[in-house]
Amino acid sequence: MRIYFLFILLVVQNICFGQLNIPCDNWLHLPSYQSYVSVGDLDVSGNKITVEATFSRTVPYSNGYIWAGDLVSKHNDPTDINYLLRPNDAEITTTNGYFITPPICEIELNKTYHAAMVYDGSSLKFYRNGFLMSSVPATGNLYQNDYQTRIGLYDALLYNTNLIGYINEVRI
Repeated sequence: MRIYFLFILLVVQNICFGQLNIPCDNWLHLPSYQSYVSVGDLDVSGNKITVEATFSRTVPYSNGYIWAGDLVSKHNDPTDINYLLRPNDAEITTTNGYFITPPICEIELNKTYHAAMVYDGSSLKFYRNGFLMSSVPATGNLYQNDYQTRIGLYDALLYNTNLIGYINEVRI
């Protein structure tokens, strides 16, 4: 009876969970500093935006939660962020100033996450794995700049905010 139960358990596990092993061969691999993809000058205007990505960071980072890496970036510094999604926060600059979501628990290495930021004209929200992790009141129209939208690293390259790992399914 015990062997029969174990057999059934293994079959159910394979049927239900076997499809969750997603190969990373179609993911963007960012192995070292200055690994990124440039999408061009992709401006988003108005007072609404959603940015999302799936990612896995593979090496440690230092200096706190904002240094976990840039997932999707169109900025140079806090005064000119059209949009910025990181593993632990979201940031924008509008006609009413600079907004960053409050600190949350940091990511773990080699774990796959989905991150999303939503700005709806009244607040900036940061989601991880479908859960609202933090939000901040925010108003105004999104700041416009002439920087490149980059996946994995920001345009100015003044600081090492490169996400070292994998990124997939980026949506703006």
